[in-house]
Order: sequence, then structure tokens, then C-alpha cells
Amino acid sequence: MLLALLLAGCAGREPATHATSTPRSTRPAVIQFLQEPDSLNPYLSPMGATSSLAALFYSGLVIPDDRGEWVPDLAETVPTPANGGVKREGGGMRVTYKLRPGVTWHDGRPLTADDVRASWALVMDPRFPAISRAGYDEIAGIDAPDPRTVVVRFKRTYAPYLELFPYVLPKHVLGDRHEAARQPWNRAPIGSGPFKLERWVSGDRLTATANPRYFRGAPAIARLEARFVSNEATAFQLWRLGELDLLQGAPPTAHDALQREAPGRVFVTPTGTWEHLVFNLAQPAVADVRVRRAIAHLVDRQQLNARAYGGILQPAWSEQLPGHWAYDARVEHRWPPDPAAARRLLDEAGWVPGPDGVRRRGDQRLALSLVTTSDRPARALAAQLWRRQWRDAGIDLAIDKQPASVVFGAPNGRLATGSFDLALVASVSRPDPDSSFRWRSDQIPPAGQNRARYKSARVDRLLEEGLRTIEPARRKRVYHDLAAQLSLDLPVVPLLYWVGIDATSARLRGFRPNPTIRGNLWNAWEWHLEP
Repeated sequence: MLLALLLAGCAGREPATHATSTPRSTRPAVIQFLQEPDSLNPYLSPMGATSSLAALFYSGLVIPDDRGEWVPDLAETVPTPANGGVKREGGGMRVTYKLRPGVTWHDGRPLTADDVRASWALVMDPRFPAISRAGYDEIAGIDAPDPRTVVVRFKRTYAPYLELFPYVLPKHVLGDRHEAARQPWNRAPIGSGPFKLERWVSGDRLTATANPRYFRGAPAIARLEARFVSNEATAFQLWRLGELDLLQGAPPTAHDALQREAPGRVFVTPTGTWEHLVFNLAQPAVADVRVRRAIAHLVDRQQLNARAYGGILQPAWSEQLPGHWAYDARVEHRWPPDPAAARRLLDEAGWVPGPDGVRRRGDQRLALSLVTTSDRPARALAAQLWRRQWRDAGIDLAIDKQPASVVFGAPNGRLATGSFDLALVASVSRPDPDSSFRWRSDQIPPAGQNRARYKSARVDRLLEEGLRTIEPARRKRVYHDLAAQLSLDLPVVPLLYWVGIDATSARLRGFRPNPTIRGNLWNAWEWHLEP
């Protein structure tokens, strides 16, 4: 159902129009963000706000559109085996991109194939703390036979090649890669995107101005303002007062009020974002799979949805969306709500009830700390619900709410450093089902985003096979086997699939919500403001 809705497009979809077809407005379009990014370098920060805002300033070779389909950005076409852009080469693979002519950076310098090569060199430099090198480490080299031709040579077949280079960085700005993570351009980007950074006031807002050199034409909106409002209720009130042109990620509990009061349009979009509970397997208590399975039995997704998330989300059993070709329905309901089964598993693991009701093993109490972000009240409600319910099973749960930058920040955030027992967060599934960056044993932070510190030789083998397999039916079997193994090992408990609830003002036109990791600003160059 979610995929059908996604493919059908969201309610209120407007036909795409070129931004320059309407007069430019000098009034800024004001966009709300629940998170403030810690950087605008999408290779340095894993925050969703970073990748979304980076779409204003940087371009990629190809990008996912609002239907989850790959479309050209800097490249003239999407390379495929059918059009000759992808060719096997011995035991490897070669992918050729032809860049658009006349693309320039914000400072007027031409964008060339050398910039793509420099972006790869930065990500692969061991001195640069990239959030992940997965996929980039598959590249044997990048050739630039002329300024507009990029030839990416892979050591072996690499199926998700289109996900690489979603943002291209300027070679002439990168400078010394040893100091790249601390350079000013991480917060003040020189890109090739539709907008240029004007000012960033930490804790408040970021403003951007239209790029007159943008290769698709100067945006109709002269200025954009991203306002950082970390409280959902405050953001909702600002929207009610007419101070926002785009309210993003409204809480499900606000859905009915938005439908009644919206002066513009309300978009409800199935997304690839899945809420989940992450276990830190480096912590002894949850390193035992019986404890993780017990906790999975203590989670009632329907109740969680109704009592904490507004009742309009869908239960999640996998990182893939139902309807995606890699989704395996056999993982559903593997660990149904069953407190009695949870208590039996805890007994088997040697955790026996103590005099205060909290289970003990030797002199250790089964006391766990759950870290989550403070920007979504639904997560606090979920944690409070669990604290009461899990106590009945003998688990003492402490709740640790932190700003998103503290939870997700790299390299010193809680998830990156492993300073947690459990974490209630969300991740975004990508169009390709490869999730090596999330599960592979060599992707534990700071090398990647294996925040669960999960290690499985079988999962490593399956991920490797999925990367090397192009034939669809065979690749599908690989990812079904992967889903089955993950559902047994439970490094995470998938909970719910988010829907994106976004509302526009009466004057904003051209907005098309994008449920992929590219974010809602992906087509900001098409937006315009009515009087």
C-alpha cells in the first residue's frame, strides 16, 4: 500500500514548471526544520537536515526524484547497461557519465570531471572522517578523458552504483584534505546548486539566495530562509500564525488540525523513513540475543502507533517498504507482542527477578538507558510507555532525551561513540536495498553507520553477494535471506514507517515532497511565490 501511494504521487501534486516562468519575488520563502545540522557537508554529517539542506547548495551526478526514480542532475543521462553507460570490464565494471555543458560553481569556476574525482579522493582519504566509504571503496579509479566525461572504474561488479556521488564537491575549495573536516566550507559551501548560502545564525536560521548561474536557470524565489525550530508544537504554532511557507514533518497528531486549517495544501506522503529501536551490542546486557528478543516481544506496534504516534503510521518489520521488490513478508510478526514469552527468554538468559522487581544476574541489575531525540514528542511518549510496560517484565528503563545533533553528530555523537544501551531513532531506506553501510562488520563507527556494533559473518557474505549481483531474481533471494537473518539476530527492532506530513502556505507553489534521503528541497529551483 505504501509503495502504491508513493508511485501514485502525493495528494495535491502539481505539474512541474520551470521556475523562471514566474516573476521573481523578493520576499523569502520560510521553511521550518526540526533539526539544525552540525555541518553542510553531506559526506561529513549523517544528519537528515544536512542532506536535505545540501540539496540547495550542491548538485549530484544523478538524484532520486519525488517518485524514488533516478533522474539526471549534473549528468545528461542516467547510465544503465541498456544505454551503454554501464559495461562489464574483466572482473570489474565501468560506468560513464557525460556532464552537462556550462555548469559552474557559485564562484564562477567551471565544474569538471576533476571535481568528481576530487570528491572521491576526499571520501577515501583516511584522514577525513567520512560518515561512510561504502561503495566508494569499490572504485579502482576515476578517469577524466575530457572535462565533461567521468569514467568510474569499479574493481568488481557494484549493483548500487547510482547511489554514489549524490553531491559533487569543488576541487579548488577542498584544499588540504588532512584539514578538510575543519575547513570553513563545511558550514559555508561553495556549490553548484540553485542557491548560495547568505548567512547561518546558529540556533536560529539559515538564509540562502538564488544562484543566477544555476544550470537549470535562476530560481524564481530570490531568497530562502530555513528556520530551526526544535519543538514540534512551537513549529505548529508558527505555521498557524502564518510565519512559515513550509511546515515539514508535522507530527501525526497534528494531521486533522492541518486538514481543517491549512491555507495552502497538506501533503501526506509515504516515506522510506522507518522508526526503530537500536541495540548497542557492545553493551553486555543487550549483547545476548535472548534479551533483544525479549524486548522485541514487549513491543506492541499497533498500541505504540495509537498511543504515541497519532495512529496514522504503519507497522514496520523490515528496513524495506512493503511493495519494494526486496521486501520479504515472511519476517512480519516474527516477534509478536507476548510479555509471557519475554519473561521466559529473560529467565533463560539468567536474569531473575530481584527484591525490587528489577531482574538481576549476579550483582548486575537489568537497568538500561534509552537515548532518543528531544525534537519529537512522540518518541518521549513511546519511551514512557515502554518504561511502564518493561518494568512489569523486570527491566528498569531510563530515558535520555538529547538534541538531534548530540544523538547523531559525528564524530562525537552518542550513536557514533556508542554511548547508549538502546536508541529510539529513525533511518531512511534508499532506492537500492544495499545497506552495507548499516550492517557490515567493518562499518562500525567511525568507519560507517553500523551503530548497533553488529557483526555477522553470514550477513557480511550476503551483503557482498548482493553488491555483486545484477540479475534481479537472484538479487531478490539474497535480500530475502538478509532480512530473515536480521530478524533473527535483531540488531534493531523495526517499529513504524513514517509518513511525511507537510503543509504549505497559500503563496508557495511548486512544492513536491520527496520521501527519499534527498529531502523536500530537491526541487526548490522550481518553487515560486504567489502574491
